[in-house]
Amino acid sequence: MYPQRGYFYLYIPVHFLHTTTKYRGDILFIFKCAKENFTNTEAGAYESYSIWVMDSKTEETLCYIPDVFTNTCKAHKFVELCNTHQPALIHLEDIIESFYNK
Repeated sequence: MYPQRGYFYLYIPVHFLHTTTKYRGDILFIFKCAKENFTNTEAGAYESYSIWVMDSKTEETLCYIPDVFTNTCKAHKFVELCNTHQPALIHLEDIIESFYNK
């Protein structure tokens, strides 16, 4: 379930499932995924993975995109690729769409 474009939410403390980052050069962002519970009127209650982006120096949350992946492997692979390649946040929604179409 991909959220509608332009919806970014405020920081909500959750347990992060993916916390390792591969360091190469200057790391600007730390990408993480978190398993969360969501409710939908059509699908009912379900578990999904959200994407969090944090500043590498201050660990301040810069971006939170809820309900992105329902597949654990895809969520972890996406986070690993983002931590390796450090994409600009302005392109994050397009990167998620491209990752879905892969």
